[in-house]
Amino acid sequence: MKKIVFKSFLLIASVGAVTSASALTYDAFFGGVTGVPGKGTTWGEYTPNPRTGRAVSVTAVGKTKRTDYGSRVDKAYASVARAMSGNRSYWNYR
Repeated sequence: MKKIVFKSFLLIASVGAVTSASALTYDAFFGGVTGVPGKGTTWGEYTPNPRTGRAVSVTAVGKTKRTDYGSRVDKAYASVARAMSGNRSYWNYR
């Protein structure tokens, strides 16, 4: 019984490791708005490829404007309160 449980654990652990590793092999930007106009959040997040990524800045614009800077290997995340209109988030290379 112990051998079966141990083999199952190794299989699950190895599948999890492969999934996690493959998720970090590309540059990705995600952003959006939550809530209703005037109440909620405008956000943006950029995750670089650790091998080929470049430093970026992510800006979120709503009631205010906020910019966060990420390095070649660290993600950048910006979030602000949502405005009635004109909400956006975007990224740029630094």
